[in-house]
Amino acid sequence: MGEGDGVGTVHTRMNNVRSVLRGAVSDRHMSSDPSQGVALPRRRRAEAAMTIPTIEQVGRLLRAADGPFAAYVALCAFGGLHLGEAAAVQVGDVEFLTRALHVQRQVQRENGAASRSEHRSTAASGRCSWPRRWSPF
Repeated sequence: MGEGDGVGTVHTRMNNVRSVLRGAVSDRHMSSDPSQGVALPRRRRAEAAMTIPTIEQVGRLLRAADGPFAAYVALCAFGGLHLGEAAAVQVGDVEFLTRALHVQRQVQRENGAASRSEHRSTAASGRCSWPRRWSPF
């Protein structure tokens, strides 16, 4: 199973493997099922699933947010940034003429209290652009 396989894919594949193994045990080709007791990843409960806010909901949130926090909310909502990535954005990361943002670092909590900014590897760094209609500039 691949590293990026979803929980449902893992369960489906494991069910197929287990049915083959049970058949082999039943036909006496194996003495026991080696998959018995293997813990599978938990499925997410429907009520715990993330819901994506509508454009109207994001708009209301932006209007209610104070100055710099509105920019933070916009980075998360429209740029798809995680909270730590948005918190680490610096002016030099923004290309205003091309409306592009280079995501190069993130803020992480250390020992539950102090925050630090950590540079991301080149492979993990990203670039996002935003359409003119989303831009308040």
